[in-house]
Amino acid sequence: MDKNPSREFVYQPYFEPPRSCENQQPQRLNKDDKMWNVVRIDRQEVSAWALSVTRRGFDILVSVFALTFFLPVIGAVAVAVRFSSRGPVLFQQQRMGRHGRVFTLYKFRSMRLATEQLGAITVTGDSRITRVGRLLRKYKLDELPQFWNVLRGDMSIVGPRPKLPHHEGLHMPFRPGITGPATLAFRSEEELLSQIPYQHLDAYYDRFVKPRKAEIDLEYMRTATLKTDLGVLWQTAASCISSTPTKFRADLPEFNHTELELDHLAAEIATEPVLSA
Repeated sequence: MDKNPSREFVYQPYFEPPRSCENQQPQRLNKDDKMWNVVRIDRQEVSAWALSVTRRGFDILVSVFALTFFLPVIGAVAVAVRFSSRGPVLFQQQRMGRHGRVFTLYKFRSMRLATEQLGAITVTGDSRITRVGRLLRKYKLDELPQFWNVLRGDMSIVGPRPKLPHHEGLHMPFRPGITGPATLAFRSEEELLSQIPYQHLDAYYDRFVKPRKAEIDLEYMRTATLKTDLGVLWQTAASCISSTPTKFRADLPEFNHTELELDHLAAEIATEPVLSA
Protein backbone atom coordinates (compact mmCIF):
# COMPACT_ATOMS: atom_id res chain seq x y z
CA MET A 1 0.00 0.00 0.00
CA ASP A 2 1.25 3.51 -0.77
CA LYS A 3 2.58 5.08 2.39
CA ASN A 4 2.09 8.57 1.03
CA PRO A 5 -1.57 8.81 0.10
CA SER A 6 -2.85 12.29 -0.56
CA ARG A 7 -4.72 13.74 2.41
CA GLU A 8 -6.46 17.05 2.71
CA PHE A 9 -6.39 18.51 6.20
CA VAL A 10 -9.47 20.67 6.31
CA TYR A 11 -11.52 22.28 9.03
CA GLN A 12 -15.12 21.22 9.48
CA PRO A 13 -17.24 23.02 12.10
CA TYR A 14 -18.21 20.69 14.91
CA PHE A 15 -19.90 20.78 18.28
CA GLU A 16 -17.16 21.21 20.88
CA PRO A 17 -17.24 18.93 23.94
CA PRO A 18 -16.83 20.44 27.43
CA ARG A 19 -13.42 21.91 28.26
CA SER A 20 -13.04 20.27 31.64
CA CYS A 21 -11.49 16.85 31.10
CA GLU A 22 -9.84 16.37 34.49
CA ASN A 23 -12.21 13.64 35.65
CA GLN A 24 -12.48 11.90 32.31
CA GLN A 25 -11.60 8.21 32.31
CA PRO A 26 -9.45 6.61 29.58
CA GLN A 27 -11.64 5.79 26.61
CA ARG A 28 -11.60 5.14 22.90
CA LEU A 29 -13.25 7.44 20.42
CA ASN A 30 -16.32 6.14 18.71
CA LYS A 31 -15.50 5.54 15.07
CA ASP A 32 -18.72 7.22 14.00
CA ASP A 33 -18.63 10.08 16.52
CA LYS A 34 -19.07 13.23 14.41
CA MET A 35 -18.16 15.65 17.19
CA TRP A 36 -14.49 14.74 16.90
CA ASN A 37 -12.88 16.53 13.97
CA VAL A 38 -9.88 14.23 13.49
CA VAL A 39 -7.90 12.59 10.73
CA ARG A 40 -7.59 8.85 11.36
CA ILE A 41 -4.19 7.42 10.47
CA ASP A 42 -3.72 3.79 9.41
CA ARG A 43 -0.67 1.87 10.64
CA GLN A 44 0.46 1.32 7.06
CA GLU A 45 0.71 5.06 6.52
CA VAL A 46 3.61 5.53 8.96
CA SER A 47 7.18 4.27 9.02
CA ALA A 48 8.09 0.91 10.52
CA TRP A 49 10.44 2.69 12.93
CA ALA A 50 7.59 4.77 14.40
CA LEU A 51 5.77 1.60 15.52
CA SER A 52 8.79 -0.58 16.34
CA VAL A 53 9.80 -2.18 19.62
CA THR A 54 13.28 -0.78 19.01
CA ARG A 55 11.91 2.75 19.13
CA ARG A 56 10.17 1.97 22.38
CA GLY A 57 13.49 0.78 23.79
CA PHE A 58 15.11 4.00 22.58
CA ASP A 59 12.38 6.01 24.35
CA ILE A 60 12.96 4.18 27.62
CA LEU A 61 16.73 4.59 27.41
CA VAL A 62 16.54 8.32 26.72
CA SER A 63 13.93 8.84 29.46
CA VAL A 64 15.97 7.04 32.12
CA PHE A 65 19.04 9.06 31.15
CA ALA A 66 17.11 12.36 31.12
CA LEU A 67 15.43 11.79 34.50
CA THR A 68 18.78 10.86 36.02
CA PHE A 69 20.77 13.68 34.40
CA PHE A 70 18.15 16.36 35.13
CA LEU A 71 17.32 15.15 38.65
CA PRO A 72 18.98 18.18 40.35
CA VAL A 73 17.12 20.51 37.94
CA ILE A 74 13.85 18.70 38.56
CA GLY A 75 14.33 19.10 42.32
CA ALA A 76 15.15 22.81 42.03
CA VAL A 77 12.17 23.47 39.76
CA ALA A 78 9.84 21.60 42.12
CA VAL A 79 10.97 23.77 45.05
CA ALA A 80 10.64 26.97 42.98
CA VAL A 81 7.11 26.10 41.85
CA ARG A 82 6.05 25.05 45.36
CA PHE A 83 7.11 28.31 47.03
CA SER A 84 6.44 30.79 44.22
CA SER A 85 2.65 30.45 44.17
CA ARG A 86 -0.17 28.60 45.86
CA GLY A 87 -0.99 25.19 44.45
CA PRO A 88 0.48 21.79 43.63
CA VAL A 89 3.90 21.35 42.06
CA LEU A 90 2.61 19.24 39.20
CA PHE A 91 -0.17 20.10 36.79
CA GLN A 92 -2.12 17.07 35.60
CA GLN A 93 -4.43 17.10 32.61
CA GLN A 94 -6.17 14.59 30.38
CA ARG A 95 -4.66 14.40 26.89
CA MET A 96 -5.28 12.27 23.82
CA GLY A 97 -2.86 9.39 23.17
CA ARG A 98 -2.51 6.69 20.55
CA HIS A 99 -5.62 4.85 19.36
CA GLY A 100 -7.75 7.64 20.84
CA ARG A 101 -6.98 6.71 24.44
CA VAL A 102 -7.00 9.47 27.05
CA PHE A 103 -4.15 9.57 29.57
CA THR A 104 -2.93 11.87 32.35
CA LEU A 105 -0.11 14.17 31.28
CA TYR A 106 2.26 15.62 33.87
CA LYS A 107 3.89 19.05 33.75
CA PHE A 108 5.35 21.44 36.29
CA ARG A 109 2.61 23.93 37.09
CA SER A 110 3.28 27.25 35.40
CA MET A 111 -0.06 28.94 35.98
CA ARG A 112 -1.89 30.25 39.01
CA LEU A 113 -4.26 27.92 40.78
CA ALA A 114 -7.92 27.95 39.64
CA THR A 115 -7.07 29.79 36.42
CA GLU A 116 -5.91 26.95 34.18
CA GLN A 117 -9.49 25.93 33.37
CA LEU A 118 -10.45 29.41 32.15
CA GLY A 119 -9.04 28.71 28.71
CA ALA A 120 -7.19 25.91 26.98
CA ILE A 121 -4.99 28.18 24.83
CA THR A 122 -2.29 30.42 26.28
CA VAL A 123 -0.73 33.44 24.60
CA THR A 124 2.26 35.70 25.21
CA GLY A 125 1.60 37.95 28.18
CA ASP A 126 -1.11 35.68 29.60
CA SER A 127 -1.74 36.97 33.13
CA ARG A 128 -2.39 33.44 34.41
CA ILE A 129 1.27 32.46 34.00
CA THR A 130 3.43 32.91 37.11
CA ARG A 131 6.87 34.53 37.05
CA VAL A 132 8.52 31.17 37.61
CA GLY A 133 6.20 29.69 35.00
CA ARG A 134 7.42 32.15 32.36
CA LEU A 135 10.99 30.99 32.94
CA LEU A 136 9.96 27.34 32.82
CA ARG A 137 8.05 27.81 29.57
CA LYS A 138 10.87 29.76 27.94
CA TYR A 139 13.34 26.90 28.43
CA LYS A 140 10.72 24.10 28.28
CA LEU A 141 11.59 22.99 31.81
CA ASP A 142 7.90 22.54 32.61
CA GLU A 143 7.93 19.55 30.24
CA LEU A 144 10.53 17.53 32.21
CA PRO A 145 7.95 15.39 34.11
CA GLN A 146 6.78 14.02 30.75
CA PHE A 147 9.81 11.74 30.65
CA TRP A 148 7.81 9.85 33.29
CA ASN A 149 4.91 9.69 30.82
CA VAL A 150 7.32 8.15 28.34
CA LEU A 151 8.43 5.51 30.84
CA ARG A 152 4.77 4.70 31.56
CA GLY A 153 4.15 4.10 27.88
CA ASP A 154 1.81 7.07 27.39
CA MET A 155 4.20 9.00 25.19
CA SER A 156 7.28 8.79 22.99
CA ILE A 157 10.27 11.11 22.89
CA VAL A 158 9.48 12.37 19.37
CA GLY A 159 5.99 12.66 17.96
CA PRO A 160 2.95 14.94 17.77
CA ARG A 161 2.35 16.82 21.00
CA PRO A 162 -0.52 15.29 23.01
CA LYS A 163 -3.45 17.66 22.87
CA LEU A 164 -6.70 18.17 24.70
CA PRO A 165 -9.25 15.71 23.32
CA HIS A 166 -11.26 18.40 21.53
CA HIS A 167 -8.12 19.91 19.98
CA GLU A 168 -6.59 16.67 18.70
CA GLY A 169 -6.29 16.55 14.92
CA LEU A 170 -4.90 13.01 14.54
CA HIS A 171 -6.25 9.62 15.61
CA MET A 172 -2.84 7.96 15.82
CA PRO A 173 -1.48 4.40 15.87
CA PHE A 174 1.71 5.82 17.44
CA ARG A 175 2.36 7.57 20.74
CA PRO A 176 2.39 11.36 21.03
CA GLY A 177 5.75 12.91 21.87
CA ILE A 178 7.53 15.36 24.13
CA THR A 179 8.83 17.15 21.05
CA GLY A 180 8.32 16.90 17.32
CA PRO A 181 8.44 18.78 14.03
CA ALA A 182 5.18 20.65 14.64
CA THR A 183 6.43 21.63 18.11
CA LEU A 184 9.51 23.16 16.52
CA ALA A 185 7.54 24.78 13.71
CA PHE A 186 5.15 26.38 16.22
CA ARG A 187 7.64 27.16 18.96
CA SER A 188 6.45 30.81 18.84
CA GLU A 189 2.80 29.78 18.95
CA GLU A 190 1.95 31.82 22.05
CA GLU A 191 3.34 34.96 20.42
CA LEU A 192 1.43 34.25 17.21
CA LEU A 193 -1.87 33.61 18.99
CA SER A 194 -1.52 36.76 21.10
CA GLN A 195 -2.49 38.69 17.95
CA ILE A 196 -5.83 36.90 17.72
CA PRO A 197 -8.83 38.35 19.66
CA TYR A 198 -9.55 36.16 22.68
CA GLN A 199 -13.13 35.37 21.61
CA HIS A 200 -11.83 33.94 18.32
CA LEU A 201 -8.87 31.95 19.68
CA ASP A 202 -10.54 28.53 19.66
CA ALA A 203 -12.03 29.05 16.22
CA TYR A 204 -8.73 30.25 14.73
CA TYR A 205 -6.85 27.35 16.33
CA ASP A 206 -9.30 24.79 14.97
CA ARG A 207 -9.51 26.42 11.54
CA PHE A 208 -5.80 26.92 10.86
CA VAL A 209 -3.38 25.76 13.58
CA LYS A 210 -4.72 22.26 14.23
CA PRO A 211 -4.83 21.14 10.57
CA ARG A 212 -1.34 22.55 9.91
CA LYS A 213 0.12 20.77 12.93
CA ALA A 214 -1.52 17.52 11.91
CA GLU A 215 -0.13 17.87 8.40
CA ILE A 216 3.43 18.52 9.61
CA ASP A 217 3.34 15.68 12.15
CA LEU A 218 1.91 13.10 9.76
CA GLU A 219 4.40 14.02 7.04
CA TYR A 220 7.21 13.42 9.52
CA MET A 221 5.84 10.16 10.96
CA ARG A 222 5.51 8.65 7.48
CA THR A 223 9.30 8.64 7.10
CA ALA A 224 10.55 8.79 10.70
CA THR A 225 13.82 6.97 11.48
CA LEU A 226 16.30 6.87 14.34
CA LYS A 227 18.38 9.44 12.46
CA THR A 228 15.48 11.88 12.03
CA ASP A 229 14.43 11.44 15.67
CA LEU A 230 17.97 12.30 16.79
CA GLY A 231 17.85 15.33 14.50
CA VAL A 232 14.60 16.54 16.09
CA LEU A 233 16.10 16.07 19.57
CA TRP A 234 19.16 18.09 18.58
CA GLN A 235 17.08 20.92 17.13
CA THR A 236 14.84 20.91 20.21
CA ALA A 237 17.83 21.27 22.53
CA ALA A 238 19.24 24.06 20.35
CA SER A 239 15.91 25.92 20.25
CA CYS A 240 15.68 25.88 24.06
CA ILE A 241 18.89 27.87 24.42
CA SER A 242 18.91 29.99 21.27
CA SER A 243 16.60 31.66 18.78
CA THR A 244 18.22 30.03 15.76
CA PRO A 245 15.50 29.05 13.26
CA THR A 246 14.93 25.34 12.71
CA LYS A 247 14.22 23.66 9.38
CA PHE A 248 10.59 23.20 10.40
CA ARG A 249 8.49 26.24 9.53
CA ALA A 250 4.77 26.99 9.60
CA ASP A 251 3.06 29.86 7.80
CA LEU A 252 -0.46 30.77 8.83
CA PRO A 253 -2.95 33.20 7.27
CA GLU A 254 -3.77 36.54 8.84
CA PHE A 255 -6.76 36.74 11.15
CA ASN A 256 -10.08 37.21 9.37
CA HIS A 257 -13.01 37.47 11.79
CA THR A 258 -15.64 37.33 9.03
CA GLU A 259 -14.48 33.92 7.85
CA LEU A 260 -14.45 32.55 11.41
CA GLU A 261 -17.90 33.96 12.14
CA LEU A 262 -19.26 32.22 9.03
CA ASP A 263 -17.71 28.95 10.26
CA HIS A 264 -19.36 29.46 13.66
CA LEU A 265 -22.72 30.14 12.01
CA ALA A 266 -22.36 26.98 9.92
CA ALA A 267 -21.62 24.99 13.08
CA GLU A 268 -24.75 26.38 14.80
CA ILE A 269 -26.91 25.52 11.80
CA ALA A 270 -25.46 22.00 11.66
CA THR A 271 -26.32 21.33 15.31
CA GLU A 272 -29.85 22.79 15.28
CA PRO A 273 -32.54 20.11 15.74
CA VAL A 274 -34.71 19.34 12.73
CA LEU A 275 -38.39 19.89 13.46
CA SER A 276 -40.84 17.52 11.86
CA ALA A 277 -43.97 18.94 10.21
